[in-house]
Amino acid sequence: PEGQVDLETITPEEAQELVADDGYFGVEKTAERIFNFAVGISGGDPGRIDAIKEGVNKGFQEALEAFGGELPEISYNTYDAVMNKLDEWAGIEPGPEPSS
Repeated sequence: PEGQVDLETITPEEAQELVADDGYFGVEKTAERIFNFAVGISGGDPGRIDAIKEGVNKGFQEALEAFGGELPEISYNTYDAVMNKLDEWAGIEPGPEPSS
């Protein structure tokens, strides 16, 4: 079934396909699943945006700790995508882009 992967038999090519931009575990599809879950447990109330973001932050921090304080880049990109989706859903205007 979709979303189940046998890590003992997966080929490098299949793994790459799964984490590609349009893959099941890619940034966009994963962010969409996390966003839908978060909105669903909030009862669909944008007024709970702070509590939702706090929950996402907590989960991300727990993942960081579980993996020794550093995650693959795809994890950070997914986190950013989730936060952007939440802001858009709650009608929060994006802040200025950080300057380099």
